[in-house]
Amino acid sequence: MKSGDNSAWRTFSEGGSPLGCSAAQTDSLTNLKLLVLTQADPEERTNGTALRVRPILEWLRARHRVTLLCADHFPALSKTRPGFWQRLRGLADFSHPCEFRPAFEDAVRDVVQAEQFDALLPIGAAMLQYIPPEPRVVVADLVDEPVLSALRDLKALRGRAALLMAKHAVSSYLYERRWQPRLAAAIVVSERDARMARRVLPGVPVRRIANGVDAAYFCPSPHAPTANEIVFSGNMGFAPNISAALYFADRVFPLIRRLQPPAHWTIVGSQPHPAILALQEREGISVTGWVPDIRPWVQRASVYVSPLVAGSGIKNKVLEAWAMQKAVVATPLGCAGICARDGHNILVANNAAEFAEKTVALLRDVQRADTLGREARRTVEAEYRWQDKAAEVETLLLDAVRQSA
Repeated sequence: MKSGDNSAWRTFSEGGSPLGCSAAQTDSLTNLKLLVLTQADPEERTNGTALRVRPILEWLRARHRVTLLCADHFPALSKTRPGFWQRLRGLADFSHPCEFRPAFEDAVRDVVQAEQFDALLPIGAAMLQYIPPEPRVVVADLVDEPVLSALRDLKALRGRAALLMAKHAVSSYLYERRWQPRLAAAIVVSERDARMARRVLPGVPVRRIANGVDAAYFCPSPHAPTANEIVFSGNMGFAPNISAALYFADRVFPLIRRLQPPAHWTIVGSQPHPAILALQEREGISVTGWVPDIRPWVQRASVYVSPLVAGSGIKNKVLEAWAMQKAVVATPLGCAGICARDGHNILVANNAAEFAEKTVALLRDVQRADTLGREARRTVEAEYRWQDKAAEVETLLLDAVRQSA
């Protein structure tokens, strides 16, 4: 755990009724002892997987005894620059596509020896390697399907980078197949991920459970947006966000400025890559770096953009913008896996020219942008309530435990 903590794990058994759960609902459910494994601390709001962990954890701990272990609270192996032979051996090693933390494995072993759990819930594919050898019910929330993610990224790469990504795809496949016999069920966030997971994990029931969004926290602003303001947000040290921002800066934004000279674009997010920081030297572009709260920045936008050209999984940033009633323009990948209906709750752009034209159209037509944003908010309220998603995870856990009895 973090420095100063007295134990290596946290156990939650208090009651409560988060996310709209009534006391009657809580009392009527079977009480389980659950071990949840995750990479990131659920209090970390800038991490996509942590955003998923937090509401699921809140929902489960209101009904069950939940023990949580976070890998980021344990030290990683120190890295040294490998020599030639080490690099060569690494190219031939297909066994470890994920970072391994021995101290975290020890902590999992200790808590499993101390407690008799009904089920394990690893969240994130990297957590599969820490499943203990003792037979227990394991329902794995892979979030994004690793093989699909690698194959998507491979399409945009060339040369040595492409070879390394191809190796990563094969390693991910072998890694998942290794843990397949231990899985009672698997969860992914989108239907495309589910189709790939069923191919990689034949015989394992795969359930699509999309992300949700806290619609009370990410809410519309009572104030009018800033005219001609475009916003993109996310972790700006994350490779798919870097490539998205560079694509928009190089291919799309110059066309927008030509059509709408007052247009201004703000890139909001932590850990900006040097290539992202360099963009603020261009006219009309600002880079904030880390901010304590992204909501004021998104709420001031006339148009929110999701110009992703790499990556996979559910786009949390789009759901958050939708919840804040923002008009969104996205690439097909930038809105993949969510209930996006072009022209109804979002505008989808298939190339740079189309992206620029659709963005400028919304900057010039405030009423149309408002209508698009209101429909986006209605979509969130109908399809992406976290309590519904977390309840699906709980039902899957209960069914798996009952079937194993």
